[in-house]
Amino acid sequence: MTLPRTFRNLAPHAAIALGLLVFPGTILADAPREIIRMAAVDDGLVDPEPLESSLVRRIQERLGELGLYRGRLDGRFGPDTGKAIRDYERQSGLQIDGRPTRQLLEHLESATGQARRLLRRLDIVRQEQIEAARRAFEANPAALNMVEQAVAESKVMVTSAVDSEDCFKVPTAKCLLAEALEATKKIGKIDFRDWALGDIAAAQATSGDVTGALATTSRMADARLLMTALGKVARAQAKSGNLDEARVTATALPDARLQAEALLELATAEIASGQLAASRTTLEQALLAADRVADERWRIGLLANIAVIQMNAGDHIGAGTSFERGLELAQKLRSTEEQSRPLGEIASAQARAGRLGQALETADKIEEAEHRTPVLILAAQALAEAGHIDETFETALSIEDARYRVAALGRVAVAQERAGKRDAARMTVSEAQSVTENIEFGYAYSYALTRVAHTQAQIGEFTDAFETVEMVEDPRLRAHALWSVAAAQIAHGDESGAGETAAKAVAEAESVGSGLDRAWALCEIALEQNAASAFNGNLEFFLGFGDDLPDYFENCPNTVFS
Repeated sequence: MTLPRTFRNLAPHAAIALGLLVFPGTILADAPREIIRMAAVDDGLVDPEPLESSLVRRIQERLGELGLYRGRLDGRFGPDTGKAIRDYERQSGLQIDGRPTRQLLEHLESATGQARRLLRRLDIVRQEQIEAARRAFEANPAALNMVEQAVAESKVMVTSAVDSEDCFKVPTAKCLLAEALEATKKIGKIDFRDWALGDIAAAQATSGDVTGALATTSRMADARLLMTALGKVARAQAKSGNLDEARVTATALPDARLQAEALLELATAEIASGQLAASRTTLEQALLAADRVADERWRIGLLANIAVIQMNAGDHIGAGTSFERGLELAQKLRSTEEQSRPLGEIASAQARAGRLGQALETADKIEEAEHRTPVLILAAQALAEAGHIDETFETALSIEDARYRVAALGRVAVAQERAGKRDAARMTVSEAQSVTENIEFGYAYSYALTRVAHTQAQIGEFTDAFETVEMVEDPRLRAHALWSVAAAQIAHGDESGAGETAAKAVAEAESVGSGLDRAWALCEIALEQNAASAFNGNLEFFLGFGDDLPDYFENCPNTVFS
């Protein structure tokens, strides 16, 4: 027989009363306090005075971190705590009893519980960032007004399916982006869809379709990602020469870091178009935006990039000041580990600005090799271009990552060849080969081999270059290596040999797995070699190899595929 609900609820109390009668003075001393407490708490029929407990408080704290408990952290068990416990037990697949036991606390503080709390904290931070972005847009509505105007102007929106087969046969930026937009309709999670829309908007802006890019951003729900996408649009406008539009978009950005980055892209474009005075004004605006960035590590990176562009604008004094400010901020960070990345950014910027001595001096302060390596690569490149062979060789040998050491040694060999030191160049190539042999097989090994082959071709050792190419396992890397050899053959006057090598390069690219991968490989080859100085005046010659290559070149914008 099943007892009525009221009697079932009173049963625990009856059991306690019976225990007191049979074992007076014993049960209260021996029974766990939380069991007695649970027996005294039912579904609201009885509301005993909660008992204080450090155990209950810790459980409340853990449940609060998960967002399940929003009451006071007072260590007193009550209905709210009991409900939060049951919710956690239900979500975690545990037996649901609502009891604040040590076993429950152990589960809350286990790896599973810690992971859940971490995810919860990340979600809280995410929501705070989204809310902050929304408030920023509300405080500065110019950006959203710009998006709304673009939506009104955008007359062509993707509403029908795209012929994927035709697109992948001869891919264009327009059809690939249309296909991507269509695909976002099938993404169920809003966060994932926003990420995809942000990337598509950036690609649209980069390919020149700024109106379409802004219209795409209007479909994004996450204010943070919308702001990031607008920053990319502003940079794309600057790159494509729409300087006035870029300034409008950049200054409308509520986020200081994104605004500074967009203004730097604008200043670079102004310098390229000869507008030095305008670029200095833009750089002053970028400095003001950088000063508003709260995170010091981001501010350091911005100052480093500002310094490089100030050098390009002829403001050497301003560049020196920006470098000094960045170094001062980096050295104030608490640990050498925290300092490594910012110092690496400053040193790399100093190398790009031609301040090699300062760059190497800053690099010596960097503890972590991964942040020191890019600096040494840039320094080696600059030293090689300046003809400082011994310094280049010394810098190359100090690079810890083997594949990048190989690339740097290649630059040394080319510099030696140009200086008429052919025997020294061959010895340097041998050194690069010995370094390559110590790299485990895989993509890194293949990449290092392509650098060796490229160097061998550059110094005229074509037989050795072809032998090295044969050792490259990755077909896309092999295609690139063959094409670089063909470029070197043209530079050495061997047009006939270059034709044969170019045909092999195209054949390698066409052997890559899927049709889209083949198209991508051919695009990379065509675009990369179009930009290479060795191909100036010879592009038509190379595009004659492979029936599809001219079409791929015409239909793969460098701004999208590079």
